[in-house]
Amino acid sequence: MYISCAIDIFLFIIFIILIVTVFGVEASNKFSGIVTPLIIGLCTVYVAWCQYNLAKKQHELAKEQKQLTEKQATISEQQVRVAEENKDIAHNKLKLELFEKRYDLFNQFAEYFSECYAMSLSIDHYIKLSPKEEEDYTTTTTRSDFIQPIYERAVKEIKRLEEWNEDKKKELEIGLLKVKFLFNMKTHEILFQFSKDTHSLAVNQYEFLFREIEKYRNTYVTSGPAHVSDISEIVAERISLARRLHVEITKEVKPFLHVPE
Repeated sequence: MYISCAIDIFLFIIFIILIVTVFGVEASNKFSGIVTPLIIGLCTVYVAWCQYNLAKKQHELAKEQKQLTEKQATISEQQVRVAEENKDIAHNKLKLELFEKRYDLFNQFAEYFSECYAMSLSIDHYIKLSPKEEEDYTTTTTRSDFIQPIYERAVKEIKRLEEWNEDKKKELEIGLLKVKFLFNMKTHEILFQFSKDTHSLAVNQYEFLFREIEKYRNTYVTSGPAHVSDISEIVAERISLARRLHVEITKEVKPFLHVPE
C-alpha cells in the first residue's frame, strides 16, 4: 500500500518538473497550488482506504482465529470425553474379566461335586448286559465263565471313575492356588475342605461299587440270594455336602460373584 503511494508521489514530482520545463516557473506554481492539495487529499484518502481494508482483513482474521480456537477447544473436549469413555470401558472390561475368572473357578468346584453327587450307585448301571448276555443270563451252565467278562467290564468302568476322581483332584489343587488371589484366604480354606470332602465322597462311592460288583459276581456264581445294599451313609454324605454348597459356600463366595459398580 505504502509503496503504491510513494510511486504516485514520485510520478507527481516528475509531472511537476515537466510542467516547469514546458510552461515556466510561474505557471507551474499556479498549477501546483491548485493540483497539489488535490493530489495530497487523494493520497490521504487512498491511504485511509487501504488502512480500512487492512483493519477489515485483520478483523476477519481475528474472527477466523477465534472460530479456530473454539473448534480446537471443542475437539479437546471431545478428546477428553473419548479418553474418559475409553478409561471406563477398560475398567469395566477388567471387572468383567475378574468376574468371569472367579465364576469359572468356583464353577469347577460346583461341577465336581455335581458329578460326584450324580454318580450312580446301582451296579446295573456298570454291568450293561448285551441282548445276547440277557438271553443267556439264566440259561448258561458255566456261570463263572459267563459272568467273568461282565465282571471285568464293570470293574473297568468303576476304575474309570477312580481315575477321573484323581484327575479332578489334581485339577482342583491348581484351582485352589488361584482362589488365594481371586478370592481370599477364608474362601480358600472353605473350598479346600469342600473339595477334600467331595473327593472323599467319590472314593467312598467307587469303593462301594467295587464291593457291590464282587458281591454281584459271587451271588451269581453261587446262585445265592439277592442282597440289598445299604447306601444310607453315602446319601447322608451327599446331602450334607449339598447343604454346605448351597448355604455356607454360596454365602461366602456371593460377594465375589457379581460385577461390582
